Amino acid sequence: MAAVDQLLLERGEYRPIEYLMLDGRLMYPDYEEWRSGGAEALDELLFGDRDEILGILRQAAEYARTLGLVAETVRYTAWGGEDPLPLSRDERLAAVLEEGYVKPPERPQMDLFMDTAGSSLANGVALALGRRDLPEAERCLEALHQADPGNPRLGGLERLVSVAQQAQAVPDDPEAALQRLEGEWLPLADELLGADSRDFLMPLWRVIHQALQEAPFDPARPRCHASYTAMRMRDWAAVVDAVEAVSDWPGQPVLVRRHLRAAEQLRQTESVMADLFRLCWHFPHEAAAVLDQGVLDLPRPWERFNDLEPELPVPQFPAWLLIVRPRMAAWLPEPDDRQPEEYRLLHALQRSLSRDRPGDAKTVQRRARLKELEPDLFHHYVRNL
Repeated sequence: MAAVDQLLLERGEYRPIEYLMLDGRLMYPDYEEWRSGGAEALDELLFGDRDEILGILRQAAEYARTLGLVAETVRYTAWGGEDPLPLSRDERLAAVLEEGYVKPPERPQMDLFMDTAGSSLANGVALALGRRDLPEAERCLEALHQADPGNPRLGGLERLVSVAQQAQAVPDDPEAALQRLEGEWLPLADELLGADSRDFLMPLWRVIHQALQEAPFDPARPRCHASYTAMRMRDWAAVVDAVEAVSDWPGQPVLVRRHLRAAEQLRQTESVMADLFRLCWHFPHEAAAVLDQGVLDLPRPWERFNDLEPELPVPQFPAWLLIVRPRMAAWLPEPDDRQPEEYRLLHALQRSLSRDRPGDAKTVQRRARLKELEPDLFHHYVRNL
């Protein structure tokens, strides 16, 4: 399962809640609300049928076991507190949500260095920062100063505690703050906090996002825009809003790609296809990059498209997709003059499959025009009749 593999690559462990966020069934802002104690149970915030989610998580757990990973119970508490957070009233779902998987330990559990007081205190600072418990982080840091002033992690942890102390201040210069976050704090937090780096840094992303609310989009500085910070915050609805606030966003490939990614996470399939087709027609190199990374269920059709003989250019991928998936024409929007003619012809041909006879005059006329306009595309159309 690709999502489990991605989690192992990024975090070194499998966590069901992280899987749900990656799969678009849990939005990060909702996760934050739950971790802050603002929701009765996590499952109230999930998108999709509960039984379907249960089945997906069981499959993911089974896949993790086949990889040789070891099960461990994951307990979630409110940030800055010790109270356990409810997962679900459904005992079956609650059980799979708290069952994580990690790689087997490669060393004996008794490690004299790791058991030193200084190392334990450094771990305590890191754990507290990841849980957004600043008072506990400050307490452990002070104790670390006293117990092990030469600890190799001390300097970095001091810097991260200082960052946390100023995390709520909206920067006057968001571009400089963004550069510092990505150039200094992000790699340092990744090094010292590991998988907890994301939750620690999220308040910093948020204040920069606030500072960029009125900033216009500049193609020369594409990261200095609210759509970028919203994407880093995994607030996909905010990404859509920020992109659509730019009047000429369909002509900006960076914004189209952000819009597409957000729509995919929000499970807005029609919007994803509209964005993808827009890239194919106007920015084919960008479209190829997106398709190479994988979009919806299109990896196999894209691979097949690249092996076609005769070859077709990327701008004809939408039209060819209608050839191999004719039912798409029933739910895709009616094209207009802004779309390529061959796409409009194939949309009409595939949509009329169920009601027009093969010898229908309109069908014959459309086929003749497609053959005249794009003979290679027509060749593939005929082969798939």
